[in-house]
Amino acid sequence: MQKYILMVVIFGVSIMALTGCDSGGAAAPNPTATVAAASTAPASTATSAPTATTAPAAPGPAPTARATTVPGPVNTPNNTVPTVDPKAANTSFQTAKAIGKDPIKLSFKDSEFYYKLDIARGGIVSATLSVDAFSPEAARMSLYDEKQNYLNEITVPVARSGPLKHIFGNKGGGTVYLVLKGNSSATLIAQALTQNDGGTKGDAGDDFDSAVTVPLGQISGLLGDDDHEDDFIVDLAKSGGVLNVSLKATDGNIKLAVYDESRNYINEISADKNKPEPGVLQHVLAVGQGGRWYLALTGSGSYTLNAAFGAQNDGGSGKDAGGDFDSALTIKTGSFTGLVGGPDTDDFYGFELPKTGGVLAVSLRTTDGNVKWSIYDDGRNYSADLSSDKSKTTASSFRYVLAGTQGGRWFLDVSGEGSYAFTLSFVPQDDGGSGKDAGDSADTSVVPKTSDFTGTLGNADAADYFKVPAALGRKLNVQYPSGEGALKIALYDKDDNYLKDASINKGETVDMVEDSGLTTDYFIVISGGNGDYRIKLTR
Repeated sequence: MQKYILMVVIFGVSIMALTGCDSGGAAAPNPTATVAAASTAPASTATSAPTATTAPAAPGPAPTARATTVPGPVNTPNNTVPTVDPKAANTSFQTAKAIGKDPIKLSFKDSEFYYKLDIARGGIVSATLSVDAFSPEAARMSLYDEKQNYLNEITVPVARSGPLKHIFGNKGGGTVYLVLKGNSSATLIAQALTQNDGGTKGDAGDDFDSAVTVPLGQISGLLGDDDHEDDFIVDLAKSGGVLNVSLKATDGNIKLAVYDESRNYINEISADKNKPEPGVLQHVLAVGQGGRWYLALTGSGSYTLNAAFGAQNDGGSGKDAGGDFDSALTIKTGSFTGLVGGPDTDDFYGFELPKTGGVLAVSLRTTDGNVKWSIYDDGRNYSADLSSDKSKTTASSFRYVLAGTQGGRWFLDVSGEGSYAFTLSFVPQDDGGSGKDAGDSADTSVVPKTSDFTGTLGNADAADYFKVPAALGRKLNVQYPSGEGALKIALYDKDDNYLKDASINKGETVDMVEDSGLTTDYFIVISGGNGDYRIKLTR
């Protein structure tokens, strides 16, 4: 009985040896050793790529007991990616198929399929994956850069299409990879696009040192993903002038910063797709400034900017108005425009006024800044000032009365920041129809031409003396329709001796009589107010 049992064991051993021979002629493995090895091997051994020393698999389907689950692709240190079938094409980065112009139709279930596409530096990859309606599951498409680093991915549902787009910075691009996974039947379309920032047929640099030079005018470009910044250089003449830049974003949010040739920050503007109006920047350069200035754009989306540089045209001169009394731009009365800001802190204008006395009127307005003007007389003495800012819908105005001894070359100094418009007018006085200012003493008095006459006083013109012929009458009606302050009317005899006086406010009238009993000429002296008046004389 014991002998029989021994024969069975020997027979079993023989069967195992025969099986080993059918699988390729290798020596029969020691069952005990095989079991031990299987129980002590590291988990990673089951998923390692086959090596040259591995025994060939037995023909036919593998026994169920030996089936293993193969994990998804892994970017292993030696760039080998385990797949269900190690000999299958395009199942690793090394075997990735090049994408051509035609759409690629494929089905995938257990393996990941790898495709590659060559992208220019600073270029764009644009891919679309369409999953057939009869596919069992959704499909996933992942993007890897030239160093096989993961960048992005999309999951496309059954019977749908999905785009995957990625913008590279000026150092990115090269051979990139698209990896498809799922249980799906799908169509892949992919193409390599190039950026054309500023018409350069590439990506603009992302710092001062790699900035690209472009001409002034319209500059368009694209930002996003790995392309975080676009830097341009524009050449500005060193003759002084105005840099005007507008920025528009159609599908994102963009910021533009301006730097001078020494890379000093100047100013910035922004634009986004939700704002229909563009961002606008205006900067004044003094003579000697200019050179290679920088426009640095950051954000995400497509953009269009317009950059222009031209000479200033202060007062219609085609240049910048001077910054002091000696270099003041000479103008006549009329309407003018100009610009101040940055290094251009002041615009001086000089104009000639007759020494007849008169009313100088100035109005000032700005729509995009905050400006101030100051008036100086022919001795360069301060006389008055006026300011305006962009929040004001109407112009600020000023009226200044000059006495007959004044006039000559006066000055207007505009300072602040922004564009401005102003009007300048001067109306000579015509007190009593004399064509000039009535003097401020008996010796400089004027004789009225008629019994009904007008006059003006205020500011530097403190008093008006009229020498009234007896024939014009001694009854006075004085009107003060508009003005400021109280108007005083005083009467003096022919020897300039005081007789009487009266006062009225704006809008009032007063009647007076020179009832001293004299029948000779006399003086009417108007003082104290600021405005126009009217005098009617009767017998």
